[in-house]
Amino acid sequence: MTGTIKKILLSASVLASLSAIASAPASAASIKNATVTGAAPYLTYDADATNTFQVNNTPGTWVNEQKVLGGNSANPTGNIELFSNSETLSNSAYTSYTGVSSLQGTIGGKSITLSSLTAADWNTDVGGTTLAQKWLNDLIVANNLSPLLGANTQTEILDAFVAGGGLQRFSDPNLSYVNQDNDGTIRVGLAGHLNGASLIQQSLQPTQAKIQSGYNTLVQTRTQAQTALNTATISLPKLKTTLNELNIQLNKATTSTQKTLIQNEIKKVNGLISDANTAIATLPGTIKTLDAQILGVSAKLDPLTAFINNTNLVIQASEIVKVAYNGGPAQYLYSFSATNSGLVEKGDGISHSGNYEVTLKGEVPPSESVPEPSAMLGLLGVGSFFAVKRKMLKKA
Repeated sequence: MTGTIKKILLSASVLASLSAIASAPASAASIKNATVTGAAPYLTYDADATNTFQVNNTPGTWVNEQKVLGGNSANPTGNIELFSNSETLSNSAYTSYTGVSSLQGTIGGKSITLSSLTAADWNTDVGGTTLAQKWLNDLIVANNLSPLLGANTQTEILDAFVAGGGLQRFSDPNLSYVNQDNDGTIRVGLAGHLNGASLIQQSLQPTQAKIQSGYNTLVQTRTQAQTALNTATISLPKLKTTLNELNIQLNKATTSTQKTLIQNEIKKVNGLISDANTAIATLPGTIKTLDAQILGVSAKLDPLTAFINNTNLVIQASEIVKVAYNGGPAQYLYSFSATNSGLVEKGDGISHSGNYEVTLKGEVPPSESVPEPSAMLGLLGVGSFFAVKRKMLKKA
């Protein structure tokens, strides 16, 4: 009886396992034959339980490169940073730079190439607008930044972002995995900052400083104009009194020398009176114009300054990766939603803390041969028959 119960329990366990096999999806495929090509340099980062850290590139064997791509969204590991020197380039150097680095390989038997970006990529037309304009608009919408930018237009923010080296900061994608689901969906992990606010703030800071300098000049000019107006207003009555006194002295002068000296003084005072009248007539309008200019600049400067200095600001934004799959046209992929990777780069303590997953539609990969559950059940039945038969023979 005990043996029979054990066989029944074993059969139930096998049936449960078969049920799980029948319902669970097959494992996702990962990129194979990974290599990195191109003129731009790249870096390879491995990872332990808490940190990513740089390891040697291994061109030829590609052992390290393939190893660090072994993660997924639930467990992103190391990554490959393409175009790793992009952020060291000045705007002019970046604009003229044409080199890229690309991760190449196959997935589901199809070719795939994932590349860094150049300035030309940012200017590519995507649906009637440039990639840079579309990306920035998507960034603002996804992170609800419009209320924080005040009177600054999207064009002004983009100009500021470009001037501050923002394009370089988002042209060097860190690829942590390239996997494919059974339905063909290709998933690419982009390692980045879980909170990328500092990257955007740093990019806007040079323009903010320039606007601040212009604002300071306007305020200084306005102060000087007001001081001049106040001085003219106070001085004019005194100058008129002085003029009257000089005229009296002139009438009393008895020598030509005295008259000449007094007439020269009268000429100077009349000039000062003329200057004072001109100041009183024109400076209020000048001050009004300056006030309007200061107000307009302040409407842009104040929110931009607050935005840059906001230490509680949270912005999620991945770098952009250019993907060409199976001979098709290039696609630009990015995300504004990150999950906590559980990792940080050992050197700076902040990089690679977020995992941004982007997807593209691929062809359904060929499935591996898996025994049908019905066949497994048939084998189980045959095994049970022989087990019972052996027990009957022993009793006979």
